[in-house]
Amino acid sequence: MTKPKHVVCLTEDQLSTILYVLEGYVQGNDDEELCEEIDEIFEELETVLDNIDQPETFIPNFHD
Repeated sequence: MTKPKHVVCLTEDQLSTILYVLEGYVQGNDDEELCEEIDEIFEELETVLDNIDQPETFIPNFHD
């Protein structure tokens, strides 16, 4: 079963700060399962930052 995703409005600086903190937290952490979960989050946020200058995608029912 796929877990639902949620739309969150953050600035580019806020996303960069979250990535910076996550990267620091993972370094030296021995919990392999947690590190894998953080890696997935990191990938999602990096993708957003990589596409920051791309045209916005229409999200149906976003403002409902």
